[in-house]
Amino acid sequence: LMQCGVMMSMAILPQRFLQFYLSMQFRTFPQVNYSASILVTSVLFFVYGHFFEGPRGRIWAQCIGAEHLEEAFGSRQPSMWERYMWKFRWLAYVPIYYLLSAFLHR
Repeated sequence: LMQCGVMMSMAILPQRFLQFYLSMQFRTFPQVNYSASILVTSVLFFVYGHFFEGPRGRIWAQCIGAEHLEEAFGSRQPSMWERYMWKFRWLAYVPIYYLLSAFLHR
């Protein structure tokens, strides 16, 4: 489980390495380099199930191993409501971001 925790917290490293590589290749376009690395990482989050399944996604289940899933997540499965809340959390992030941004930059 410790290995999975480390992997989950370090999942952003491939994006950072790609950003660094692109920055070394194309020094005059730092924002494009960042955007491209984020786009690739986002696509991989879709492919490996993290976007929709979160910490219960395929990539994390493979890391933990099937025999340790109950220990990591407990025996209770998330309800349909909890799964939808995870999937649609992004819809809440955008307005919250803009509200906080407007409030803090007065």
